[in-house]
Amino acid sequence: MLRELRQTKINGKIYLFPVPVIKERKYLILCEDEAEALEIINGVAQKRYQHPDLVSEDFIQLTFHSDGLTKIIALNPKHRKS
Repeated sequence: MLRELRQTKINGKIYLFPVPVIKERKYLILCEDEAEALEIINGVAQKRYQHPDLVSEDFIQLTFHSDGLTKIIALNPKHRKS
């Protein structure tokens, strides 16, 4: 079963994170705005995008969070609405 994505705001930036959090598989999805966050949640639910728990080209890794363990990923720019 794939994990639910929830929204949070950290230092003014909007992220999605999977629930439940699994220490060895932590990541945050950086979103441009709340509309993109909702688009990702709906897109994953409707299978327009692969779930970020799965390996796919729908999401790309940007960097690591300051904890050194949590990946920061984003929706692949090819999926962004202009």
